[in-house]
Order: sequence, then structure tokens, then C-alpha cells
Amino acid sequence: MAYRKPGKTTVINILIVGLVIAMGAKAAGAEAEDRALHIRHAAAGKAIDLAYQNAGMRVDLVNFDLMECIRQGRAVPDALLRETEAADRDMRRQWLALDLKQNAVAQQLRMLPPQGAHLVSVRSLEDGPASEVGWFMFRSVKIEWPTGTSVGLPLESFRSGVYHAKYSYLCEPSPSVSVYGLQSSQNRTVAGFDADPLPDGDATLVISGLDCDKPGVVRIQIMVNGTEVFRGENPYRKQGWSEHAFPVPARAFVRKLTAKSAAERLLAALAELEQQAAPFAARMKEQADRIEQESAPLLKGLVYQARPYRRDDWQRQFVRGMCFGNLVEYEHAAKSLREAGATLIYGYLPPAKYPALAKELDRVGLPYLGVGWVRHKRPVVTA
Repeated sequence: MAYRKPGKTTVINILIVGLVIAMGAKAAGAEAEDRALHIRHAAAGKAIDLAYQNAGMRVDLVNFDLMECIRQGRAVPDALLRETEAADRDMRRQWLALDLKQNAVAQQLRMLPPQGAHLVSVRSLEDGPASEVGWFMFRSVKIEWPTGTSVGLPLESFRSGVYHAKYSYLCEPSPSVSVYGLQSSQNRTVAGFDADPLPDGDATLVISGLDCDKPGVVRIQIMVNGTEVFRGENPYRKQGWSEHAFPVPARAFVRKLTAKSAAERLLAALAELEQQAAPFAARMKEQADRIEQESAPLLKGLVYQARPYRRDDWQRQFVRGMCFGNLVEYEHAAKSLREAGATLIYGYLPPAKYPALAKELDRVGLPYLGVGWVRHKRPVVTA
């Protein structure tokens, strides 16, 4: 059996923690309406994630117990095994579909401009994470028309990118905004602007920027109201700010991607996500209930047997140790580790939590080695 069960809880917890961190950073500089939207999204996402986590662990435990029945020679119908595995896959499929919607709404939240009838976006096209490699940075953005009209976009109005109060490495110190690789949530930044009345004809987008100081040239995409005005290796220097102009055709201003329309799309997507949370939780519970009820007669009186050890396991170094830190769901963790083939568990739980974990490990026949830290006082140095 593939070792993947512990990851279910871990991945969901990481998602929830990551969402809370992003939510806190965003709320610090947002309006009250934005904070309310983030709270709504977090609540819906948490309800969906917890419903899958709780029901998924119940199905996992049934599957673990059925495997133990087979090891002990009990007859387990193949149909029940197939149904249990199918339920696990189906529950994960349903959760992943909603997780994609959660991420889409989160992206809309990050990209929601506070105002403006027109939108400008700058995006990194590098396939990388948020790191010191592959970033692109700019310190000023403005749109100019031949008539003399010019509109500047304040750096503070750009959403989702990383704002720097003063960037000064290999360049003149200046406030700036940076974007990172596609694997990062900060791979694109967007801002809204107004021009009333809007001049006729083509315009020019002027950006003062800086390429990543690492080897290679970062590829970027620049768009105005969804119309691409540049795509490819950026033309900026790696040392010192440089300014470049990008032609913007008049047709880019025909279709307005306004802050208001972006908010309307976000509200519709958020409402749909909220409406799906309760039915999803009900389906998860129903599937877990069915699997538990159908397997209950076979699992009645099941007692796990300790894993057999050969005398030369230790000498031949066949011990497979696994380390876990802050365990919460002890039964699920213990049975998951057993199914993963562990022969020894070691960790850093506080002594007060040992009994709860030891109880579950004893049930599945796994030894546990507690690791503690010893603090020594700094020695007194005398003259």
C-alpha cells in the first residue's frame, strides 16, 4: 500500500495555515470590505477542508483495519475492499475539485484592485517559486497619450505582488513592487486606474524596472485590460533602474476590466463556493458512514497483532524508523505509520502527551522512542 495517508491531514493543515497567513498580510492594508471577503473565503474553505479531513480519516481507518483482518487470515470480500478504495478516491476527487475553486477565489481576492475603470497587470512567466532567483521588479508605472494626458499608478495600488518600502541592491534606493515565479502566489500583480475623459487613439505604457540580478533574463507578460502589450524576456538592466515604453493599442481600452466588474465576479465565485460547502460536508459524512456500517461486522473484536521481528533485524539494520512531531490524531497516525511499514517511531512529543500516543501505538504493535532536549546552563566563568 502506498504511503500517502498521513499526507492528507498534513496537506490540509498546511493549506489552512497558509491561507490564514496570507489573509493576515492582506487584511493589514485592505479596506473593511476586503477583510470581510477574506473571512468569508477562509470560513468556507475551512469547512470544506475539515469535512474532507474528518470523513477521509474515517475511511482510512476502515481500510487500515481491513488490511489487518487480511493479515490475520480473516475473510474480507473483495467487493468491500474495492468499495472502500473507490470511496477514498471519490472523496479526494470531490475535495480536489472544490480546492481548485478555493484557490481560484483566493487568486481573485489577491488580484482585486481597490478602484479604477481600467486594469494593468505585470506577470512573471518563469517556472519557479518565490525566491531570490527569477524575480522582476518595477518602481514606477504610467500611461501616456500623444495628447499629453498622463496617468500614474501608485505602487501602493498594486495587489498581490510584493511591496518593498526601499529596495537598494545594485540600484538607486526606491520603493518597488516585485513578482516571482509561476509557482508562487506572487507571480502577478495588478492595479486599477482611471482616465476621464479617456483620450482617443493608442497609448504608451512606461515602466521603470529592474531585472533579477541572477544569471538569465526573466520573462514577463504585461497586459492592459486583458490585452497583451508585451511578452518575452524583459529589456531591463540588472544593475540600476532603466525605463522602457510599451505601445498600447486603442482597442485595449474598448473592453474595460474594471475594479467593479472584478468585484462582481469575485462575489459570484465566493457565493458559489459557500453554497457548495454544506452539501459537500453532507456527502463526505454519508460516504464515511456507509463504509463504516458495511465493514463493522467484519471488524468486530479486531485486535491488532504486533509486527513480527526477526532476531537479526537490528544487526542487519532492517529497522525502518519514522519521526513525527506534533501529532494530534493519534489513532490515524499510528495506523498510517504501521501501514507504511514502520518498525520504530520516534518523536519530540512533550512527556504529558506520551500516554495518548503510546496507547494507540500499543494497539498496533509499534514501539515508540521519545526524544527529549536537555538544557544546560551556561558555565560561570570566573576570573
